[in-house]
Amino acid sequence: MCFFCLDISISDALFNGVDSYMTFLPVYIKRETNITTQIKPGTSSGLIFYASQHYHTIAGDFLALVLEEGYPELRFNLGSGLISVRSDLKLEIGILAVLVLMVSCLLFFTIK
Repeated sequence: MCFFCLDISISDALFNGVDSYMTFLPVYIKRETNITTQIKPGTSSGLIFYASQHYHTIAGDFLALVLEEGYPELRFNLGSGLISVRSDLKLEIGILAVLVLMVSCLLFFTIK
């Protein structure tokens, strides 16, 4: 059952420079969050998405999905310090991949 569901769809996003970014209206991430995204990496490392508690600051809680040396990695801080979870599946540059992120009381991180 979904008490608060929000479907955000983006198409044709292309980031090819250090100043590339996209912002969205606030999305409230609660106890249970599912995020599915498709990416076609152009490099082996970079930021896929970042969601923070406060707009225009790096302070507070955050949730980030990054690509580190080809491996998707979830990084977050919910007030108790930085936690990092890395997938054991490496993505290939130029190959489309679907990332499925499921966050609940327990943390699940999978790649299809």
